[in-house]
Amino acid sequence: MSNNYEAIALATSKEVLGDDNEFMLKVLQEATRWEQSETELAQGRSDFQIEKFIIHDNFTIPSAFKAALVNRRSVAEGLLQQVIDAKRAAREFHYKWDGKDKTQPIWWKTRQGGEELTWYDIDEFHFHRMLEGLNRGFKACVEELECFDKLINRLIELNGGKLITREQYNEDQPNYWERRLANQSLDDLLAARTGVNAGNIRSMRRASAPTVLTDDVNRTKGTFGDPNNPMDFLNSLQQSVASGIEEITGMNQQLLRGIEEQEQKQIPQSLFNPDLKLE
Repeated sequence: MSNNYEAIALATSKEVLGDDNEFMLKVLQEATRWEQSETELAQGRSDFQIEKFIIHDNFTIPSAFKAALVNRRSVAEGLLQQVIDAKRAAREFHYKWDGKDKTQPIWWKTRQGGEELTWYDIDEFHFHRMLEGLNRGFKACVEELECFDKLINRLIELNGGKLITREQYNEDQPNYWERRLANQSLDDLLAARTGVNAGNIRSMRRASAPTVLTDDVNRTKGTFGDPNNPMDFLNSLQQSVASGIEEITGMNQQLLRGIEEQEQKQIPQSLFNPDLKLE
């Protein structure tokens, strides 16, 4: 895949500032090179994160239901605000330039109360870039909303097909707090025993717990080991770390160990440490 990097890096000031905007379009091409993939992966929080660290972070159906509603509303309001901002930007752009001589700059009042000199071609460029970026923001919100809807419907199903009421939520609070405080205390005890931060232990428990949705997708399938057995716990953690390195680097553990052994052979010798004395 060809690119404009060399042309951009070696550009003259005349090319950068040219009225034909050819240079700006080259930079735009590089800025949007991976836009299709960015849009494909636009969802901010994954389904795993939502299920495990929002829903599973509650300990009863009513509390999980309320957490899902609160977070869903936040995402929906964010989507609505994107639409409002887009409409405001469109109206401002047309109000600003319709009927004006677009070959000449105009002074325009800023929201901070000052004035700035503005040009049509630059404003038009910003406006259309904003419009082109809307679908990524919309897609990110919609995919999160779809996940929350699945979880909300599942929680209703687990609640006997009934919506959670305010009365049920309040009656459930003693159960919620009993489980939450027990969970926090257990995390603190394990943290003191293992030296692993309580927040990490909590996240491990959530990640590996059975799923709320019936598809059993959002769950770590491996094991973090037994925290009551330090060596088993340590070995399991090391295996998980090594598997991540393998996947990202494309190098298996045997090859990685070979590199580490070679690096150890290259440890500098010391004139002062008798164990590392130069021969």
